[in-house]
Amino acid sequence: MIASTYYDKALSNFKSAKLIFTVATDDEEQLNQAGYHLQQALELAIKHILAINGKPIQKTHDIDQLISYAKDQKIELYLTEYLKEKADIITLWETNTRYVMGFSIEVERIRKTIEELDKYFLILSKELTY
Repeated sequence: MIASTYYDKALSNFKSAKLIFTVATDDEEQLNQAGYHLQQALELAIKHILAINGKPIQKTHDIDQLISYAKDQKIELYLTEYLKEKADIITLWETNTRYVMGFSIEVERIRKTIEELDKYFLILSKELTY
């Protein structure tokens, strides 16, 4: 299925991250790829919420910046506390996993972020009218 919304793209990235994680927990480079897709999933989910609220899509990968923008616009993002607290770290996965040699994300951090994004997408499935 070809994505027709930012939400579809977010879910696709999340699915990719989970698939990678299930087969590559002992491969640091593949874990980095899972981290990249997790960052993209969160970023695109937030951008979807902004879009369905009629707001222009910010040209940034910075999740903290997107959260601040949504807050300024009084838009509820339904983020879990973990995702809010770790937004700065997750943001770095977009570039560091691709351009910083020797960078790696701990297995447990990937596992926890997958768990939190599972919760987040469940919340969004109940709260959003796509």
